[in-house]
Amino acid sequence: MNNILEIKKKNAKKRNLASREGSLAKYEEKQAEIEKLLKQIAVGLQAHDRAASGPGGHHWGHVGDLTHIAGQLREINDMLHHKGEYAK
Repeated sequence: MNNILEIKKKNAKKRNLASREGSLAKYEEKQAEIEKLLKQIAVGLQAHDRAASGPGGHHWGHVGDLTHIAGQLREINDMLHHKGEYAK
């Protein structure tokens, strides 16, 4: 009986280790995805500014775009730094 329990414990430890290794790989994948997105956002922000600086110049629609983007980024920042509704 003890032998069966020991085998079950060993198998559970192996599954736990495999799960942690799998989650680490997925975590690193998501880190890289976010870094890529941040670079794309920086390029997109510059493109938005060039477009807004074109014929007709800046208008309130452009301000609305940036206000929306800033709000989403603020929420992400709050989540990462445990501020606002994410405060511990």
